[in-house]
Amino acid sequence: MPDHVHVLISDPAQRTAQYVWRFKQATGYQWKQQGNPGTLWQRGFYDRVLRLDDDPNIVAKYIMTNPVRAGLAARAADYRFSGAPAFPLLLL
Repeated sequence: MPDHVHVLISDPAQRTAQYVWRFKQATGYQWKQQGNPGTLWQRGFYDRVLRLDDDPNIVAKYIMTNPVRAGLAARAADYRFSGAPAFPLLLL
């Protein structure tokens, strides 16, 4: 998505905040190195913990079809920033 990112993390050690901080630090650094103005990320983040009865495949499908719902692509596989090895886009 042009203004936000969805990430599905398996985090048994419950270190999501550390993962997010590292991701934002690394990508923000690259943003600045490329000469882009301003900051890339806002402070904080929104997270949701899946319950035991939540199906991660359904959550992954929701995330990967978000660009289609937003009108950015006709199919999830057409959106160049979508994808993950664990959830092939060919199935969507």
